[in-house]
Amino acid sequence: MADFYGHPRGLPALRKKISERHLSEEQVFYEPESEVLVTAGAMQGLSASLATLLSPGEELIVLTPSYFPFLNLPSVLGIKPVCVPLKKPDWTLEADRLKRAISSKTRGILICHPNNPTGTVYSKKDLEEIMDVSRRNDLWVFVDEVYRYFTFGTPYTSMASFEKDKERIIRIMSFSKAFSLSGWRVGYVLSEAKAANEISKVHEMMVTASASLPAQYAALSALEDASTLPQRFGEILKARGRRMQKRLERLGEFFEFTHPKGTYYFFVKLKKREDDVSFAKEILKDAGVAVVPGSTFGDAGRGYLRLSFAAKEGEIDEAFDRLEKYLLGKSKVSKELERLAQSASGVTEDSRLVKKGDIFVAVSGATHDGHDFIEEALSCGASLVVGERDLKIPKYRKVDDSRVALGRLCASHFGNPSKKLKVIGVTGTDGKTTTSHLLGDILNKSGIKTKVLSTINVPGVHTTTPPAPILQKLLASALEEGAEAAVIEVTSHAISQKRIAGTDFAAAVLTNVTPEHLDYHETFERYRDIKASLFAEATLSVLNFNDPSFDIFKDISSGTVVAYGRDIAAKDIKIGDLVSRFKLVRGSNGVYINLSLPGEYNVSNSLAAASCAMELFGVALEDIKRAAVGIELAALDYTFLHEEQIVDASIRAPGQPVVLEEHLRLAEIVHGQLGVGRLALVLVAEAPAEADHALGEFLSRGRLDRPTGDVHLVYALVADLAAAEIPEPVPVVVDQVA
Repeated sequence: MADFYGHPRGLPALRKKISERHLSEEQVFYEPESEVLVTAGAMQGLSASLATLLSPGEELIVLTPSYFPFLNLPSVLGIKPVCVPLKKPDWTLEADRLKRAISSKTRGILICHPNNPTGTVYSKKDLEEIMDVSRRNDLWVFVDEVYRYFTFGTPYTSMASFEKDKERIIRIMSFSKAFSLSGWRVGYVLSEAKAANEISKVHEMMVTASASLPAQYAALSALEDASTLPQRFGEILKARGRRMQKRLERLGEFFEFTHPKGTYYFFVKLKKREDDVSFAKEILKDAGVAVVPGSTFGDAGRGYLRLSFAAKEGEIDEAFDRLEKYLLGKSKVSKELERLAQSASGVTEDSRLVKKGDIFVAVSGATHDGHDFIEEALSCGASLVVGERDLKIPKYRKVDDSRVALGRLCASHFGNPSKKLKVIGVTGTDGKTTTSHLLGDILNKSGIKTKVLSTINVPGVHTTTPPAPILQKLLASALEEGAEAAVIEVTSHAISQKRIAGTDFAAAVLTNVTPEHLDYHETFERYRDIKASLFAEATLSVLNFNDPSFDIFKDISSGTVVAYGRDIAAKDIKIGDLVSRFKLVRGSNGVYINLSLPGEYNVSNSLAAASCAMELFGVALEDIKRAAVGIELAALDYTFLHEEQIVDASIRAPGQPVVLEEHLRLAEIVHGQLGVGRLALVLVAEAPAEADHALGEFLSRGRLDRPTGDVHLVYALVADLAAAEIPEPVPVVVDQVA
């Protein structure tokens, strides 16, 4: 049987049987001799198809999260995979996003239907959208249908229903799932004769004539003797899926999920962790349960896990018994620590500040390790020590992450204020401070008492976002003062260092994302992804539709997404030297906003603040208009003094190059409008502890500390902007600045 080479296209009897099955099931005929190609598994069939029909340098769109070889295989062939994420939480197609991904180099679209790992079963409308895009752009459509028999209550639309598009559809099939022949490595490709003929040439070079003959005979036997096996498997998998769902519901505090519409996987979202890879490694090592991290299937899968219910019932039960024992046991310890924090006299990570009855959390820093100061903390009266090391000492509890524990214990100690306030985190590269204060002003003027915690109004703190003990204390104080909301300026450092652990965010707002702090984060992608993690837990995400990273932030957002610049927009924008005017539009309604802040970037900041106020608190357009009148950001505290034809100005501002450049420009504008002699400008700017090299580069270009035309700039750099005193402007005599 296997002592000779087989036909390159596969055993004639097997191809005939495959053709008959599809005719019977789909009422579409594939010519056995020319349109059916038997391959060494589905992936070999896809490899041959891509290598034949696409060229190096061309692009292939992949709907993600998706089976990881679909992301890697194109790259191996020199083809660029372009990921188009599905819409969370139901993982559905967004046709507009698919259309935007098309470029002059796009040559194909690859989908898995039903989709591994999300369980998505594309509707007929979805598939029609995909085919419409393919027709308009003359694209190939590659469809992996290996899970087509495993759908749960959702109608399955076969690609065979698009018979008029047969010449552009490449269907990838396998015996691995439906007939449980995974190890035999046998599959097949269905396509129009012309494409199949070209694919077969590449296929023959890949497998030396044909797919394994014993494997082909096994597949033929499966079709002849076990033709109803896929349907029987489907019923078994339905029961196993229901079994796994019940077990997942018992772990609802850890996982969020929806029942898959197809395949045999649950794709579950982690509730208490962001790093799916570390979590998967942890439960493999400590609980003995293997799962697949969601990020394996592309960036859109970060924070998720894939769990298979193809396992036997006893194996499913054993796995969840282990998970429950491990996760619920850890949860019990965590809750006990939080109860202890409520009754402790304080919580701190600084051994020098420990008082009797405090909880000391040993945190490893860049220069010091808190574990080295445990003895000192205990001698000062610490009632409990929390750390990450395995230590056999009294009053000690081990945790996975000391920084996370610090945030949660501090929150618990102060009564979890973020659960009683609506906390809004504002992040981005530029405009965080402005947007935070604009939002605070709008809410306060709309009758919603709001506390703003930003670069310029938290004295004594040398980081924009305060450390966890101070942050939670400030939130608790705001609550005691009657605040309903709090706006926090959140930096990438704060997220990375987990200063905001223990804080529940009702909303997160993004201004923009451009490269910054790369000396700390090393790459732009890492910096961007750190920012994006803030949106994974927020109930509302307010995103900049015009920012290049919009789709990435949208994909990671787990709650409602509002896109300013699209859902809520600014039209008829007029920018003056010191003011801005625009029409704030939501749907068919709009109002004109007069803003005492110049620049299109401040229009964008205003739009972000207004969008959050409207969506989270229901503030009306007219209320936004009234609130905007008279807003003058205290952060940009200008004082212009006239004295003998000289104008002196004092500015208080964050130490960011883009901000300093803008203030210098504004000073020159004011000077010109007032029509006076020289301008002495005193600028007090903050250099926070987390500042990177960008500020130093800006200063080294000579823009500051020297005359610049008619503006003489005196520059003071301080560590704490909120507590700084603005120096008195020093009048400049004309001939001294010549």
